[in-house]
Amino acid sequence: MAKSPKPEPTLSKNLKDVDAAANYDSEEWFYDEKGYFLIRISQETRKIEVGHCRQNNVILEKFSGNNSKEVCQAVINAGLISRLDHAAYLGRETTKAETALRLNIPYVQDSDLEF
Repeated sequence: MAKSPKPEPTLSKNLKDVDAAANYDSEEWFYDEKGYFLIRISQETRKIEVGHCRQNNVILEKFSGNNSKEVCQAVINAGLISRLDHAAYLGRETTKAETALRLNIPYVQDSDLEF
């Protein structure tokens, strides 16, 4: 069965244009009651590794995957995120880790990639 074509997007007459930069606070941070994640890449296994912690950087569970999508889906399926901003953060960081892995460059969590 052939997929039907997607309709062309149209703009609402009441479109609200939001300046994302004006609404961004890089200092704002909220703790997720379900814990936090330590993220790294393994050059040996060529995988992204995400450790789930509750306190003191003690890793309770480790997730490994070939790409950001695999790792994020596994974490979501495990029910380890309660905040949307935390899910967005995990997606950003694992995408950076995936990029670093593909380009063979160092990855440091919460730091910009250096090309």
